[in-house]
Order: sequence, then structure tokens, then C-alpha cells
Amino acid sequence: MGGRLFRQKKLLWQLLVSYVVVIILSVSAISWYAVEALKTHAIEEVTRELKTQATLVSELVRDNLLDGKEHSISDCCRSFASSLNSRITVTTADGRVIADSQQDPARMDDHSRRPEIRQALTGSVGTSQRYSETLNAVLVYVAVPVERDNRVIGVVRASKPVDAVTLALTHAHLGLALAAMIIAVLAALPSLYFARRIGKVFLTLKDAATKFVQDDLDHRLDIPPWDEVAGLAVAMNRMAEQMSERISLLNSRRQELEAVLTSMVEGVLIVDNEERLLSINNAAARLFKCKTEGYHRRNFMEVIRNTDLQNFVKKALSSESTVEDDIVILGQTDVFLQAHGTLLSDVQGKRMGTLIVLNDVTRLKNLERMRSDLVTNASHELKTPVTAIKGFLETLRDGALDEPETARRFLDIMIRQSNRLASIIEDMLSLSRIEKAAENASVELERKEIAWVLAVAHKEFLTMAQEKGVELVLSCQDGIEAMIQENMFQQAILNLVDNAIKYTEPGGTVTISSNRENGKILVCVEDDGLGIPREHLTRIFERFYRVDAGRSRKMGGTGLGLAIVKHIVTAHGGEVHVASSPGSGSKFCIELPPPSGIRGS
Repeated sequence: MGGRLFRQKKLLWQLLVSYVVVIILSVSAISWYAVEALKTHAIEEVTRELKTQATLVSELVRDNLLDGKEHSISDCCRSFASSLNSRITVTTADGRVIADSQQDPARMDDHSRRPEIRQALTGSVGTSQRYSETLNAVLVYVAVPVERDNRVIGVVRASKPVDAVTLALTHAHLGLALAAMIIAVLAALPSLYFARRIGKVFLTLKDAATKFVQDDLDHRLDIPPWDEVAGLAVAMNRMAEQMSERISLLNSRRQELEAVLTSMVEGVLIVDNEERLLSINNAAARLFKCKTEGYHRRNFMEVIRNTDLQNFVKKALSSESTVEDDIVILGQTDVFLQAHGTLLSDVQGKRMGTLIVLNDVTRLKNLERMRSDLVTNASHELKTPVTAIKGFLETLRDGALDEPETARRFLDIMIRQSNRLASIIEDMLSLSRIEKAAENASVELERKEIAWVLAVAHKEFLTMAQEKGVELVLSCQDGIEAMIQENMFQQAILNLVDNAIKYTEPGGTVTISSNRENGKILVCVEDDGLGIPREHLTRIFERFYRVDAGRSRKMGGTGLGLAIVKHIVTAHGGEVHVASSPGSGSKFCIELPPPSGIRGS
């Protein structure tokens, strides 16, 4: 309320002061004009008076000036000056002062350069107004030539101080000032009244406009009694009503658009003709790891640093039709995008930028690659033992059957290849069963102690590890329980331990461990064996994928062990991770959620 009164007084005093200033300036201008007119008139009257005096004195001193009676001329000047209340000066034709009513002529300099004297010496009356160093005052001078036989023989000058002229105007100044003050006060009273009324009306309009700006569009103005302002108030009320309707419609459409963009799995970007980013949805921000705030109208390349996308945007902006291209986001795991660029126009059909839609086809690319690799690898894995069996059978048929030792050796090889073929088929069937059970959510999980399952795996492979010269260590925290399907989970652990022992050189160590970390249960199998190159880490859980195919087959692997591990862990609602580098060993960790009712430490 205090702020409102302050604003009201401020507007009131601005109007009032402006009115009073105009009145004072008007009265002052009139007063100044009147004073100046009076002053000019007074000086003109003094000038005429001085001209008369100088003419009179010139008639009296003409004869004495011809005769050179300077003493008589001085007496005449003093006598007339005292009666006329003026200063009288007489000079010769060459400007020498021979008489002055107030100063000693001998001490006065040459007056031939005085403007009024110089004009009088030409035969006309000279006038001027200037400062006199002799009397230290501003004087009005009138010089009249003294002529004889149409020849100027001297000059008589009469002068009077301007102060003496303006002194008579002092009373006029005071009277005009008093009148101006009275007029200003009388004019200020109605000005104050109208300023208050106008100020209140405009303050009401200002408050209403402020409420409209603050989104209080339900506020309505009272209609003032003045037609001009009443029309403005009606227009503002109508404007507020229309703005409220339009803003509601725009907000509804904006929310719908934002909801659509936010829920889209496709990335959406809008770029204007100057390559400034106008909009980006959450999906695109996640893809390029950028913020969804503070980007508006910033240069596209400042927000998203991807060369492929930048080139695509330039291409889309320069094209008049829809463009398509593939974009790759390089990283630890490459992301493949299918980009569509469409022309964006306003309601007038003028181009305002381009709309970029990004479809993440990484999964499709990976599935396509995996399908291709699966077909290739499965065919190769199955073809190898079948080819070997077929070759040996043909050899036996062609005569090797008659050689008992050779036939027995060939049969042993065919049995091993048959067993290998059976193992591959069994693993494939096992993997299929696990996938089907996971998809149908038919895996029955039970609450089991992890240490007991890991102890079975340790006992299972202890002899194998000792025979190879590898130390097998079991390190488990007591009391760790998880929801698992015992046989399936044990198969995953056995596969990991089997691989660890196979790829660890004699003298190495394989450690089986379990603990709680960040509320989850970790089961890890770690070795200090050969290790896995980084480029293979993202693919080792694929079917039939081998880091070293020859070595893996030589050790009896089917290429499905880690794929089985991954699907078993997924069926348990967990994740499996690997950390490895060549020469430093590998660490496979299974991350399981804790059973309900148990908090991780």
C-alpha cells in the first residue's frame, strides 16, 4: 500500500510540477518581455533626452569653439551638466577633449576612436552604450556634431549611466515578480486538482497493466467517467479477456507438444536458418549427453559436438526436400542413428529452419550383426566336427578299416568330435531353455545362501585346478543370501570358473568371491591369466564369439559358455560385467539384487 501511495504522489507531483513550470515559464517570459520593452523604451527616451541636451549645448559652445575659448566652454559644460543631471563632454574635430563636466580634460585620452564621436564627426548623430573606464560604469552616449559652414568643428557629447535609467524599472520588476507569483499560485490550485484526478486514473491503468503482465488476466478495470480514458479501459479489459483465452490455448498446445516430444523415444531437434538450436527433447539430450536447459538460440555446434550430425544439419538446411543419413556416436559402445531432416516453415510458408528426427537403430544394427555372426559362427562350429567325422568315415570306407590301429585311432577322433557336437547341441538347447524360461518368467527363484553355491563350484574344480598347477581360492562373506534358481545359477558359476582355470597359466590364481556393495550382491570370479583385449569385451557374451578361436576349441570350449552365463544372470534380474586387459587377467562379476527384506551394507 505504501508503495502504491508513493507511486501516486510521484505521478501527481510530476503532473503538478509540469503545469506549474509551464505557468512560471509563461509568466516569466511575459515579464521578461515587458521589462525588456520598458527598458528599451526608457533607454530610447534617455537617448532622445541626451540628444536634445547635446544639441542645446552645441548651439551654446559653437562660437567659443571657433574662438578657442576652452575655459568658457568648460564653465558652460559644468553649468548645464549640473542642471541637466547629465555628463557633458566637448571635443575638437580631431577628437581632443577640451571640456568635460566630471573629469579634467587634460587627463582624458583621445576620443576620436569612440564610436559615437567617430559617427558624429561624419556629420550625423552618434549613439552608443558601453562601459566607461573613466567613470567605471555603463553609460548611454549621444554625440552631436558642431558645424559651421557645413564643416564639423567639434562634437558635443551627452551621457548618462544606464543604472540611472534602470533604477526607475526596479519597482516595475518587483511588481511583475509579485504578479507572477500570485498568478502561479492561483493557477497551481486547479492544476493540483486536475493532476490528482488524472494521476489516479492513470495509476489505476498502470496497476491493471501490471496485473496483466503478472498473468492476473482475471482482473478488470472500472470504467472511468472520461470518454477518452473509458475507451482505453474497455480496450484493456477486452485485451485481457482475449489474452487469457489465447494464453490458455497456447499453454494447452505447448503442454501437448512437450508431452509428445518428451515421451518420444526418437530424438528431436529444431534448428533455425542461422544454425541456432531452438528445441531439443529428452531423448536427443540423452543421446548426445547435453542439457535440456540453457541451449535456446545458442549455436548448434556449441551445444552438440558431433561432426556427423553437424554435417547433416548443414545438409538439411541447404536442401529443399527431406534428407536422410546414418550418424554414428562414437564411444565405449557406438550408437547408430538414422537421421531425417525436414524443412520447417511458418504459416506464411517462409522457411524458418529444419526439423531433425533421430531414430536409435543401434539395437537393430547389433541384432543384425549378431544374427549374421550367429549364423556364420554356428555354421562353422557345427561344420568342423561334422566335416571331421565325415572325412574319417570316408577314409575308413576307402580301406583304412582294414588297418585296426588306424581304424581305432580314427574312431577315437570321431567319438571326440561327436562328443563335441553333442556338447554344442546341448549348450544350444540349454541356452534356448534358459531364454524361454526368462521370457515366460517361469524361473522359480528361492532364497539361498551364496556361500554354499560357491563352495560347490570350488569343490567341483579343485582337482582340475590342482592338476594344472592353479591355486583356486574361495573368499565369501557369511550370511549373504539371494533369490536364485540353484541349478541354473550354479551352472553360470561353473562356466566362469571353468573358463578362468582354462585360461590361467600354471602357478596362477583363480579367486571365487562374494560380498555386498551399494546395496547389491556381487559374485566375482577373478584370475590372473591371459586377459582379454579391450576391443573384445563388448562381444564376449555373444553366442559362438571367441577371442582366440583356435585356442578355445583346443581347450574344448563350445563358444556358448559366456552367453549361457549372461542369460542365466538376466533371468535372475541381475547383470554381469567384465574387467580385463591382456596379461593382467580377467574379473567377471555377477550383480544380483538383494532379496526383499534384506538391506545391503
